[in-house]
Amino acid sequence: MSLIATSLCFVLLFFTASARPSMRDSCGANAQVISEKTLTHGNKEIKFVITSCPGFAALRNTTTNPSTVRKRQISQCTDTCTAFECNTTVVQPVVTDCEELSDLLIGLSQIFAVPPQTMVHVTDGTCFYHYANLDTITYDVCSSGWGQLGQDVVNHCFTILDPVATFTAGLCLSPGISGDNFIVDSHWEVIPHLKCHLEDDFYATRVRQRRHNIELRDDIEFDNPSSDKESDSSMSSLSSLSPLSSASSIANVSSHIKLGDGMDWAGDGMVFDEDNEEEEERHSQKMQAIRRHLNFIMTNCVLEPNTIHKPSQLHLILVLYEDDDQMGRQLIFL
Repeated sequence: MSLIATSLCFVLLFFTASARPSMRDSCGANAQVISEKTLTHGNKEIKFVITSCPGFAALRNTTTNPSTVRKRQISQCTDTCTAFECNTTVVQPVVTDCEELSDLLIGLSQIFAVPPQTMVHVTDGTCFYHYANLDTITYDVCSSGWGQLGQDVVNHCFTILDPVATFTAGLCLSPGISGDNFIVDSHWEVIPHLKCHLEDDFYATRVRQRRHNIELRDDIEFDNPSSDKESDSSMSSLSSLSPLSSASSIANVSSHIKLGDGMDWAGDGMVFDEDNEEEEERHSQKMQAIRRHLNFIMTNCVLEPNTIHKPSQLHLILVLYEDDDQMGRQLIFL
């Protein structure tokens, strides 16, 4: 079940940048593992870890007085986010891991007892979901509700942020009152070593196996880094880009990518063969993902000092990233 189109409710406030540290950092240096539990869903094993968090006591929205709402455990299964915080970055996460993790949590139909001032976390691949209890009473957390909130963070941050921006962390905030005081943290562990396959033989093999029919136009130009020649406004000089490329630079490069199914990427516009709003939305999301992928690839694979890659080599990188998600991760990330 894909959750990428999940609607967002009760969005009262939106912050960007690092207004708040991650819940993992806020947990504190003296955090202790209280319990661990491994569950199986389908052919996947998922590990849940509950950790005490002495650092939560210093947070401004932590409940300090005993709960007057209920003396027993509180069920947290149908909660919604009243606010979101997103941490922007130039690094591209593997978002499909979060979709899979949310699907797994929803399918588990489990309840986790999360004591006061503790945090439970779960991971699948590169995606991590944390549920932090900032209250003075134990919360019974439904895995389905937790998975949905984690995905809501992903949906919200990718919907609100500019398409060329990416993020590696986001928070779902509760009202912060007694009986309803929690934070769900979605974040990624960025794999530090990126290997870019540029061999011609490998390129030919992968192109034959490509899934999304991604092509580079024949008119793409690559200028020498030492050249003073200005590029045409409709073209983009690969050598002129840097890891801190502006949004306009990335959009310019993206204008040289075209997809099948009657769709071309033309600057900031979309061109379709038929007038279909659902198709337009689906393709729009696809192109936003392409732009983020390209930003990531340009930063990590292509931008080598004094090196000009051939178009076929850049083509290869794009195909690798877009072909098959699981295979692409195995080939690109080591």
